[in-house]
Amino acid sequence: MAVDSIGRSVLKPDAWDKVTGKVRYAGDHQPEGALHLAVARSREPHAELKGIDLAAAKAAPGVVGVWTAADIPGELLVGPRIKDEPVMCFDKVRRVGDPLALVAAETLHEAQAAAELIKPHFVKLPGIFTPEDSLEPGAPVINGEDNLVFTRNLLKGEGASALENCDIVIERTYRTQMMEHAYLEPEAGLSWWEGEVLVVKLPTKHAHFEQGELGRVLGLPPERLRIICATMGGYFGDKQCLSPGYYCAMATFFTGRPARMTYSREESFQVSTKRHPMVVTMTTGATAEGRLKAVKTEILADTGCYASYGPSIITRSVVHCAGPYNVPNVEVHARLAYTNNPVCGAMRGFGVPQVAIAHECQMDLLAAACGKTPAEIRRLNFLKPGDSTAAGQELTASVGMTKCLEQVEEAKKELPPHPRENDPDWLVAWGMGATHYGIGLTGLPNPGVARIILSPDGSVSLRVGTGDGGQGASTTMCMIAAQELGLEPEQVEILAGDTAACPNSGTSTASRLTYVVGSAVKRAGALMRERLVELAKEATGSQNVSWQDGCLGIAGESLSLAQAAGRLLTQPLEAEGSFDPPTRKLDPETGQGAPYATYAFAVHAAQVAVEKLTGRVEVLRLVACHDVGKVIHPVNLTAQIQGAAMMGLGYALSEEVLLDKGRITNPHFLDYKLPHAWPAPEVVVRVVEEPEPTGPYGAKGVAEPALLPTPPAVHNAVAAALGEYTYRNPVSSETLWQILNRRRREQRDGNA
Repeated sequence: MAVDSIGRSVLKPDAWDKVTGKVRYAGDHQPEGALHLAVARSREPHAELKGIDLAAAKAAPGVVGVWTAADIPGELLVGPRIKDEPVMCFDKVRRVGDPLALVAAETLHEAQAAAELIKPHFVKLPGIFTPEDSLEPGAPVINGEDNLVFTRNLLKGEGASALENCDIVIERTYRTQMMEHAYLEPEAGLSWWEGEVLVVKLPTKHAHFEQGELGRVLGLPPERLRIICATMGGYFGDKQCLSPGYYCAMATFFTGRPARMTYSREESFQVSTKRHPMVVTMTTGATAEGRLKAVKTEILADTGCYASYGPSIITRSVVHCAGPYNVPNVEVHARLAYTNNPVCGAMRGFGVPQVAIAHECQMDLLAAACGKTPAEIRRLNFLKPGDSTAAGQELTASVGMTKCLEQVEEAKKELPPHPRENDPDWLVAWGMGATHYGIGLTGLPNPGVARIILSPDGSVSLRVGTGDGGQGASTTMCMIAAQELGLEPEQVEILAGDTAACPNSGTSTASRLTYVVGSAVKRAGALMRERLVELAKEATGSQNVSWQDGCLGIAGESLSLAQAAGRLLTQPLEAEGSFDPPTRKLDPETGQGAPYATYAFAVHAAQVAVEKLTGRVEVLRLVACHDVGKVIHPVNLTAQIQGAAMMGLGYALSEEVLLDKGRITNPHFLDYKLPHAWPAPEVVVRVVEEPEPTGPYGAKGVAEPALLPTPPAVHNAVAAALGEYTYRNPVSSETLWQILNRRRREQRDGNA
């Protein structure tokens, strides 16, 4: 009898271990005889490195070794897009926190004490802390040949020239802040030798990438380096490339002993990557009735002192800058600059949250200019099948924008009045945000690979190279495999993120796991069925063999998978599936192409209250509707949307990395203002299922799209309450207090 796994809220494989505290994260492991590590780091944001005095550190109690860039046997630079970040600095430092030397000692206290004794000899250089200053003629060069890391342009139709023929033209500049990932688990790692193989265990979103990158640094071939993805306590796009796992591997390589390291919270804040701050100037042109005709955008982004994922993030910003709307003429110019600030890299939304604030505030401004409601202006302009995106890609299926809007409007009507609505001390209003998001890498090869192994005893092992960051990806993969093989999901054992046993499934990013890797799992399951049918035909000599209703049918006899394996197999049977989404790379001049095989769509509405006296903002309710193609796991889907909405509230209202000449002044959770579980708003979740023909059972993705509409919905709600935009993210209570106080003064002066 077939077992229907899809659409059920099954238990996560690691659920009980997590809730009972049995699960072990990378920092929990303590190999016997392991060395403890510390990294000596720069306190200067920009300086030439003339030498490092290591004598006192080497002589310190408990120290086993001290190493610098001169000791690295392989390549000195790493990076996911541009190899420009030193494992340890050798020519100069470019930020506060740049690594200078690695210390290994018998205890953590001894390693940290010795690291404090390391004395670099610097010649200070001028620091540059804004992208505007960085690109000024004659500015000191931070990295590379000049400070311009990357540019990306897009031109559709007549571009900006079409603005001349628009009845309504609105131009505004929006500024967004630097944001910390704020995962609960700080970066950690451990390493040891297994014979001739160096084993490194660390939380990572792409184990096979780490294998190649770390192999380059240590001069080791892939077969001598094994990367195991540890249980991840959150990552939100980070936890890749230079991390404690790299330093552990180096210490083990040099000494032969196991090593372990965990960043302190302050160290994690200072050296982990951040969300890119951006300045987005957007000009929107429309007809008198509000139909969009043209969008022009200028983007300037700060990537810090190393490129990280900056070029890819800027590309995604450009592709999404016109929003989920049918705009015949689009022109975008984007620049990415080096500064002496902390490095900015991949973070949930990957460059789209910044431009989403701009295009959604523009839509509300346009609605006001032409006398329409925010819902009406969006309904008039939403993408639909047959329309083309800003990149010129025609959409043919799975476009649920209008249905999402209808669901949000319906859900709002069903909500009872909120007590704040009748409180004279508060200003209350609703705001809306709508976004689209391309699933997978942007116009690049993006293959997912999965392997299923069926043993003669009927046990099933699923192997994928992508780890689970806590979002339930492994659960989804087990459900898909189970659906294909007629099993319950708990009958599928999954091994994920181990380079010695798993295929390279690509990275755990770009909201690609369900769509890309899930499709590979589905294909592997289908191939396993085909091979069992062929084996049965060979064994019986009969062609009357088929897979039906979750079982193998042989001449009228129906066998479960376990029964079929016991009868047909004497050794494990493997089936490997792969899926690479059909895309077309972007034209380097115009940015036109088909960068994604499918898009997620979403509409959120936020109800906010602004206290008249203080400017304090309360988000009262959120309504979120997403077109996900097909729901695989209802509870996981709802949790993703609710969690992402909270993350969006933090981005919109409170979270900001504060800097003083490149040094973070709030590097801990006491002063970095994360949203709290209390008082959290009610989040009403609705779902639209517009199946994606190329996805597993029609599914797409929701991990990053779930964040995107919340911040612009909050901006528009606050503006609706105040009648005025701040044009800066986050929307701080201080800024709102200044607006309200200014109005009180104006009213007082007017009445005087």
